[in-house]
Amino acid sequence: MKQERRKEDAVSPVIGIMLMLVVTIIIAAVITGFATDLSADTAKTPMALFEVQDVEMVKEGEHVYLNSFGLKHKGGDAVPLKYLQLTVEQLGGAGQNGIINIMTATEGKTRGDRHMVTDQGITFAQSDAAYPFTIRGETGNPVNYAATTGDVIEVHPLEKDAMRQTLTIFEGATAKWTLSDTRTNAVIASGEFLVVNS
Repeated sequence: MKQERRKEDAVSPVIGIMLMLVVTIIIAAVITGFATDLSADTAKTPMALFEVQDVEMVKEGEHVYLNSFGLKHKGGDAVPLKYLQLTVEQLGGAGQNGIINIMTATEGKTRGDRHMVTDQGITFAQSDAAYPFTIRGETGNPVNYAATTGDVIEVHPLEKDAMRQTLTIFEGATAKWTLSDTRTNAVIASGEFLVVNS
């Protein structure tokens, strides 16, 4: 006796194969997401243009040093101060070439960590009275600030009324500065300026 094949016989295997393919694709997508770290909350480095202004010098004995300066935000992303690190290096000029000053604003603190890198090693200095970066015109805790277009970040190792401490960059030298994001260790902006009173 001849058996008749019904059209519905092939439906069940096709549905099973399609379900297996969908599950495989979903598993592959999840694994790829974890492998490329797409599932994590990654920080993005802000990109902005800055211009140096308001260079202030201080005289100590026979020497004149850079004491503070401003970085005007000329456009780009907002830059949170709590993730900011500034490196200032002396290029040429009299005095001690190659001194690198590093100032870091640390999240959750109202003071900055400052250290100098010299041929003799690394010297650390901290002050409870100081925050290395503030936005001109703002009052309160600078750790909550973010610089946007038109803002001026004032760079100073100590507050004006605290014990005087300079950036150890001699007058007449060129200062190379680099702003970095401490979350990503990437450069936000950089430049150079001649260390003279503006």
